[in-house]
Amino acid sequence: IGVVPESLGLYQRLTAVEQIELVGRLHGLRVPEIRARIPALLDLLELGDKADKMILDYSQGMLKKTALACALIHAPDILFMDEPFESVDPISTKAIKAVLRDMVRQRGTTVFFSTHVMELAERFCDQVGIIHQGKLAAVGDIPTLRAQAELPPDAPLEDVFVRLVGAETGAESGLNWLTNAPAQS
Repeated sequence: IGVVPESLGLYQRLTAVEQIELVGRLHGLRVPEIRARIPALLDLLELGDKADKMILDYSQGMLKKTALACALIHAPDILFMDEPFESVDPISTKAIKAVLRDMVRQRGTTVFFSTHVMELAERFCDQVGIIHQGKLAAVGDIPTLRAQAELPPDAPLEDVFVRLVGAETGAESGLNWLTNAPAQS
């Protein structure tokens, strides 16, 4: 199992290379194998030129990418990720998505991730679980969830989520002062 948690849990006084090697060793990989895998992970995540800096000096995006490298070093069969693309630049996000798709298609890896970005879930997931107030409100593929919400086949997943958790509100109408033309003075 590989995990990229919300609180990344990285050792601040290690470099990315040292952190990834530590995690690989904890998973029982031999050092030569770890050292053979690290350069490819660093290249994929665009960390190569910063791999020998202490994690303490990393940006949030670099921290997330280091945590992802740690989660991937042992080629897990199951991968759990919390907001995996938050703070990650678009180029690395695209590369990570491609690797995750290949892991799913070629190795049969199961990838679970939590996200508040419905468009990401809609484009990337085979199955979606909608959690509301800590409880599973609905689960299924997107067409099934749309049907369950009694919405058209092209309805955005955000609308499906709102309908299935019963959170439709009219609160926006109280903000008409934001959308009306300003008064002339």
